[in-house]
Formats: sequence, C-alpha cells, structure tokens
Amino acid sequence: MFGVTLKKSLLAVILSGASFAGSARAANVTLNETGLDALYGQWSIDIRYNATQTIYNSALLSIDNDGEFGVLSTYQTSGSVISMFFVDSINFCGIALPNIVGCASVPGTLIALDSGFIASSGAAVTAVGHEIGHNLGLDHLDVNGNLMRPTTFTFDSNAMPQLTLGQRTTILASALVQTEQGTNQKFIQITPFLVAADAPEPATWSLLGLAFSVAAWKMRRARSV
Repeated sequence: MFGVTLKKSLLAVILSGASFAGSARAANVTLNETGLDALYGQWSIDIRYNATQTIYNSALLSIDNDGEFGVLSTYQTSGSVISMFFVDSINFCGIALPNIVGCASVPGTLIALDSGFIASSGAAVTAVGHEIGHNLGLDHLDVNGNLMRPTTFTFDSNAMPQLTLGQRTTILASALVQTEQGTNQKFIQITPFLVAADAPEPATWSLLGLAFSVAAWKMRRARSV
C-alpha cells in the first residue's frame, strides 16, 4: 500500500470474469458531469472538472499491482482536488481481481477508472459517484438503494441512490468538499487524467512528418497530371 486504503468499485465483484476493459486512447475521457451533478446535487454539492491532463506511460495502461497505484499518486498536485485516472483496465484494488471498473483511496484523492466501462455503461454515473464517495471517507454499505452498496445498478435520475444521515455528515465534513466564497455553493473539484501509451520519440515524429509531406506532394502531383 502507499499510505491509503484501496476499495474496489461497487461493480468490481459483479463484473468479475466479464470483459469491460476498453482503451483509454480510444474511449478517451467520459466525465458524466451532468449525471454526477444530479447525483451529488441531492446534497447541494456541485461536481467541477478541471482541464483533462494526459499521461504518456504504457506501464500504467493496466493497473495490476499496488506499486502502479503508487506511481499514479505521484501525478497528484493538490490535497483538496481529486485525481481521476482513466486507464485501459484495472486488475488490482487491494487484492488481485480481473476487470475491476473502479478503485479509490478511502479517504483520499485518487480514483482509477476503466475508461471503456465508464464510456459505455448505464451504471457509469453510479460507479463514478460511488468511487467519489470512497474519497470522501465512505465505506461500503450493503443497503438497497444506497450509493455505497457493493453491487451494480444503473443510474436513474428518477430514483437516484441515497445516503444515510451519517454518510451525509461524513461527506460534508470532508476537506474535499469546498465552499465557494460569495455564493456558499459547495463543490468537489476533480482533475481527470487520460493514461495513454508512450508518446513517439522526436525522431519518430520527424519521420512521420516527412512521410506525410511526401504523401501530400504525391497527391498534388497526381491532381496536376
């Protein structure tokens, strides 16, 4: 471990053995901000995303051990901002388990998400909201309809997951819930990180540029003929 306790996503056990691993490069970053605003708006908390950052590190495309979570933590920049990493796959979260779709520090500021699942699943909003709950200090609570229940359920804006009074007290006491001066609006700030393959070396970029230039010249010559 690297100083925090890791928790599996509410979907990890249910989806074990099923392949939801997408490609962070292909799926890019899906923020689900509207759904998360509706979810956390129940407790008068606004979800605010900073600009997406990109990490070029092939070794972190798949999170397979505690050491790789430690490497992710080195990219964090602020103790009051959640760092949300979108990766290709997660196979470790405290224990080894294939096809985990989310893992978070409890409490803390680190979340790793399977980008393919978050981009395509109807349960993406509740999965991300669940992991944010872990960062705010919440553990699993196996109660029907509760956001922290360790089982999968699709997000429904007409019947949104709830928190107990004790859970609401815990999240509102978290240092991650900030208050905007002037409006007194409570908000959680998140920086998304897209984990991608290593960037090409400068020499590779030069060769690619030369190849594109030759191709463009040939196309212009063909048109003129």
